[in-house]
Amino acid sequence: MEDISKLAHLLLHWIEHNRSHESTYLDWIQRAGEAGRQDVAGEIRKSLELSQGMSRHFEKAVELLKGGRDV
Repeated sequence: MEDISKLAHLLLHWIEHNRSHESTYLDWIQRAGEAGRQDVAGEIRKSLELSQGMSRHFEKAVELLKGGRDV
């Protein structure tokens, strides 16, 4: 059970970590676009979307761990 509590804590940390980078990614998407590098901006946007998807999966994992119980 101790490992499950640690895992829940890690998952929450990973969610927060991913979210903490979102504004930086958005800033650089804009900067790359303004510099005429839509190709680069597009790749950074894809990375942002993947990061957001990871967070959604982490959130789902937290919910599964809880399963109605204290974690």
